Amino acid sequence: MLSYDGQDDAGASICIDSDDSMISLLNSIACDELDLANALHAEAEQIRSILRKMKDKKAAFSVKDLVDINRSVEEKMRNIIKDEILLHFKLENAMGLHSKNPSGDQCL
Repeated sequence: MLSYDGQDDAGASICIDSDDSMISLLNSIACDELDLANALHAEAEQIRSILRKMKDKKAAFSVKDLVDINRSVEEKMRNIIKDEILLHFKLENAMGLHSKNPSGDQCL
């Protein structure tokens, strides 16, 4: 490894505090969850908007339009569900790492 001054620093070690790394992992998961919640909210708002327009007769939608909208929402929901599953695995892995090293530093 090279240090900032360009000198070879092969013997240096990097220490990572396990609490800080766990906080970073959990923060990452929380941010991803917030993004997914916002995506779900946007899909719900899209559907509400369409229903309001239909109810107020401000817009006419054909059956094909509604089927296309439904397919689009379904595809987005499938992707959100897939992302949720991956986040669940990420959380399980983080918790597993924490249980193996509940406190202390990890030096590389």
